[in-house]
Amino acid sequence: MRTMLRGKVTLLIMMLGMLIAIPAVALAAELVVNAELNSTTVSSVTVKQGETANFDIKVSATGVVACGTTHSATVAKDFSLDDQANLSVGAFSGALNFPGGSGTSTNCPITGGPYTVAGSISADQNTPVGTYTDKIVWSEAQNTTTTTDQNTVNGKLDDKTATNLTVVVVAGTPANSAPEVATAAADANGDEGDTLQTNGAFSDADGNNTLTITKQSGAGDVVDNGNGTWSWSLATNDNGNGTVIVKASDGTDTVTDTFDWSAANVAPTVTNIAASAQNALSGKDVTFTGTATDVSSVDQAAGFFWKWSEDGGTFGSYGAQAANTFTASFSSCGSHHVSAVAKDKDNGESAAVDSGSVNVYNASFSPPVDAAPYINTVQKGRVIPVKISVSCNGNIANLSPSIQLLTGDKTDGSETIADEIETYSVSTADTGQVMRTIDGGYIYNLRVPDVANAYYTIRANPFGGSNASSNMYALLKTRK
Repeated sequence: MRTMLRGKVTLLIMMLGMLIAIPAVALAAELVVNAELNSTTVSSVTVKQGETANFDIKVSATGVVACGTTHSATVAKDFSLDDQANLSVGAFSGALNFPGGSGTSTNCPITGGPYTVAGSISADQNTPVGTYTDKIVWSEAQNTTTTTDQNTVNGKLDDKTATNLTVVVVAGTPANSAPEVATAAADANGDEGDTLQTNGAFSDADGNNTLTITKQSGAGDVVDNGNGTWSWSLATNDNGNGTVIVKASDGTDTVTDTFDWSAANVAPTVTNIAASAQNALSGKDVTFTGTATDVSSVDQAAGFFWKWSEDGGTFGSYGAQAANTFTASFSSCGSHHVSAVAKDKDNGESAAVDSGSVNVYNASFSPPVDAAPYINTVQKGRVIPVKISVSCNGNIANLSPSIQLLTGDKTDGSETIADEIETYSVSTADTGQVMRTIDGGYIYNLRVPDVANAYYTIRANPFGGSNASSNMYALLKTRK
């Protein structure tokens, strides 16, 4: 019996020893978090219509967690202002990490804090101006289990209700209504030289009559006519095209209207073709000079390309730009003409224009004087009868041919005024330097200079003057 009792005591002691040897397991510690408002900054929040106001909330925590660990919690909101008068409470954000003290003890008080959570509240444009009151409710969104070598602590953020929050909604700045295109501008098309025009209008739903209208890009001038209307113009001086953007601004927002313009090329107009002589001799050059105009000042300044035809024949090729002259000689007597076409730099061609008639005649010297290149040898100081005839299907009467003596050989037409020398006659029938009519032609008794071994040129012109297209030349060489 004693032996059995001794055995039971021994067993009891062994069991007690084992119990003592087993580490103690702590009961789970409850984490208590108190939520409170920072009354100095959050008890009243003012927000404007159409805007958002930010505020901070201070959260403090009490309780214990396992030493050396941190309890993290995510806080969700339950805020009935979300359902009131178009108010909206934004999500709360902030670090809610509640650390325990250092060491290895099972339970350590929470350290640090209070902790800041950021919040926001928004009112839309339709929220009535007024005062709204509600409470903020915090609830645990996450249960955190922290395991240590010694124990497990389950922490929970209990639902907490903060003090009342007063939200004051005040009138805000109304949202701006951007201007709009009320009347879009039509494209502007015309010809170079025209003044192109178009117009348009902008509107503003705010009733804003202070729209500023300007040209954003492109050619021409934009005029703000007030009340949202505008006009555009461009005085064109050449063909071309482009795009114009007109901008309207109400000081906050802008809107643009875009249109295209084009100016077509206009062909030049030949206004005149002037001949260097209206009366010419067969085989002699006549120079024709063309004149043209263009509504484009740019084309006018660049000059034109010209092509020509004689007596209604085929037109030749275009010459160099700005070369507006053409030289022709006619082998037969009669009425002759040329025609011309002008082309601008953009290949616009004029209509063909005729020069009008140039009268061409046959003319010749009569004995005793022969035309150049024959050399007429005469005695110095002698008087020689210079005779010419002018015809085209019969002799031409009623002319007043001129006669002029030149020094040297100028039969190539290279004379200048300095080459002209005294020209006179000893005959009382001949006066001045005009040839008189005789049967079949005209005559002048010319006094040859009293110089031996000299060359002189006789220049006669059936139509008077000294036009190169009708000059006639004979060469004299004097002897003793």
